[in-house]
Amino acid sequence: MLKWGPADIAINSDEVLRYLGYKPGKRISSRVERMLEREIEAAYRLIVPRGYFCTVDAPALPSIRLFQDAEKVAFGVATIGSRLERKVNALFQQGEAARGVLLDAVGSVAAEAVTDLVNREVNRYASGLGFKTTRRFSPGYGPWHVDGQHLVFQYLGKAAGRIGITLTSSNLMIPLKSVSFAVKMGRGKMEEINLGRCASCSMAERCPFRHDRRLCTKAAFSDSSGRNAAVRR
Repeated sequence: MLKWGPADIAINSDEVLRYLGYKPGKRISSRVERMLEREIEAAYRLIVPRGYFCTVDAPALPSIRLFQDAEKVAFGVATIGSRLERKVNALFQQGEAARGVLLDAVGSVAAEAVTDLVNREVNRYASGLGFKTTRRFSPGYGPWHVDGQHLVFQYLGKAAGRIGITLTSSNLMIPLKSVSFAVKMGRGKMEEINLGRCASCSMAERCPFRHDRRLCTKAAFSDSSGRNAAVRR
């Protein structure tokens, strides 16, 4: 099990604004800025960052073409727990929808940040074996059908349960602010399933961030922290 304290998680306010639909560089009102700062502070009191990963020899997955060019595959999960989700629900029930929307977006960014930390551990492990790694990708991402969740949890189910993550019959992870992913590992060239922030994004053709031919801010992030489609927002 991988455990971190809330202070280990970097919640980027610009990233939260991106989740909310703000274009990079767009000015926000002082009121929204104050609200965002408050919800980020609240999130640090609510998140419980946990993660886990294991590795499998790729030949043990012969029927899955995606993994045939790898020597090993790392399956990972990450979560911030359920406390923030419960707070978001409470805010909506109390009629504080604006706060609820903000805190929910903050939770999504926090979940991605925890996943980045798990991904970093995968890369560190692979480097120790002399392996290269691909960007991470998730069930439901590109050619990997969402039913791939069952494969991930086949290997991680008990460990995922120990950090509080369960999988429903409809492939939904509980808590909702959880991420599952795979990373291919090997010495040779491997096909990238996650082609990068924009190339892999389902919004690429209609994204408002690209109307002026600029990449969205996600495109500037490192290869090892690819956007994970399994985050439930």
